Amino acid sequence: MKKLAGMLLLLILVAVPVTAAAFSPQSASTVAGLTLRYYRSYTSMVQTFNSTYQKAVQVGVDNQTLSKALALYENATKEIAVAKNLSNGGCILASLGDYFVFLHVRLAYVDITNAINLLQNAIAARENGS
Repeated sequence: MKKLAGMLLLLILVAVPVTAAAFSPQSASTVAGLTLRYYRSYTSMVQTFNSTYQKAVQVGVDNQTLSKALALYENATKEIAVAKNLSNGGCILASLGDYFVFLHVRLAYVDITNAINLLQNAIAARENGS
């Protein structure tokens, strides 16, 4: 029982500063900066995805890999659409400090990054004869 009480006390001591920091003005500016970074990266990666996808088709990457990459890309575009719906006036840049917008923009960035990496790896394997 003492061990459980000690663990509970430790959990409370650790969680309280984290909870207080999660809602501070400084964390809002951090979220805003990260949202901007991920959104700009996402928008620049759309063109990279399109050109990489075309190259993958040209070198003969298999349909299963192309389908998986396209599904990841579609998930990314859906996440950006959700972020826009959550944004102030449908503009992500107007809602940079919104944590929920951040979450969806980050998911979009991760999905498009994974799609590009999948295609680039498949292209490299195809070109190396693997």
